[in-house]
Amino acid sequence: MSVMIIVLSFKKWTKMKYIIICLTILFSVAWYLLQSSNMNRIHNTKVQIYGKVQGLQGNLLINIEDNLLALRTSDRFTFQISRESPGKLTMKVIKQPKGQHCEITKLNAVPKRMNLNILCENNTQSSLNNAVVGL
Repeated sequence: MSVMIIVLSFKKWTKMKYIIICLTILFSVAWYLLQSSNMNRIHNTKVQIYGKVQGLQGNLLINIEDNLLALRTSDRFTFQISRESPGKLTMKVIKQPKGQHCEITKLNAVPKRMNLNILCENNTQSSLNNAVVGL
C-alpha cells in the first residue's frame, strides 16, 4: 500500500512539474513581449524638423541621422524622423548645386522639435557642411 502511495505521489509530482515548467515558460515569454513593446514605445521618439532654405539654385541633399532629405527650391520644409533615444542629432550636406556652397547656419532644438536654416551662396568652394545639435 505504501509503495502504491509513493508511486501515485511521484506521478502527481511529475505532472505538476511539467505544469510548473510550462507556466514558467509562458510567463517568461509574456514578460519578454511586454518589455519589448515598452522599450519600443519608450525609445522611439518622433522629432519634427522645420527648416528654411535660402539662395538654393538646384538640388540639395541632406543626411539627417541616416534619413535623406532632398530639397529643390529655396523654401520652407518639414521633415519627421524617429529616434531610438534623445541626444545629439547629426546632419550633413551630402550634395549641393555646382557653383554653390550650402551650409546649415542656424540650429535651434527643443525636445521633439528642431528648427534650422540652410543658406546657399554662389561660390566655387565645394566643401560640405556637417552639424551636430542636441535635442
